[in-house]
Amino acid sequence: MTKYNITYTDTFVSVNKDLILKWVAENIGFGELALHFDKNSGKICINSEGMERDFVKAAFNKMIDNSVFVDFENLTKTIKPITLEEVNSLFSFQEHRILLPFYVEQDDELTQYRWHLNKNKVINVWLEGKEENIFKLSQKIQTEKTFPNNFKMAELWTWAVESKK
Repeated sequence: MTKYNITYTDTFVSVNKDLILKWVAENIGFGELALHFDKNSGKICINSEGMERDFVKAAFNKMIDNSVFVDFENLTKTIKPITLEEVNSLFSFQEHRILLPFYVEQDDELTQYRWHLNKNKVINVWLEGKEENIFKLSQKIQTEKTFPNNFKMAELWTWAVESKK
């Protein structure tokens, strides 16, 4: 198997119930692998976005390495309120990177966004009001290197994996 330097993986379930594995790999870029179970054939089908089988194996190996084995490990979540200054210091503002949140929930008064900072940190930010265009908000944050004036509050979520022994 060819050696790939996969630096990041994240997983979620899509609306059509596919398991999506997001990946970032050095000297390759980024993408997603989508798995679904075909009820008619009984087979797992993978949309690899044209990536070869060895790459898909390497991406899934990285996902397994980042997983919690619940038979042997506990996952502990910690929530800490943080200030706007702390939020800005946690983001890595880079010219080539638009920070799109992986989760958005809004009502007429508040909009909540969540961004993955790394494999065990998530930042949860609330802004006052309703945002119509998340892409434009992300561009504005990236350009100004700070969150907008309607910043309300934020939390840093961290996870620790501990052995059950």
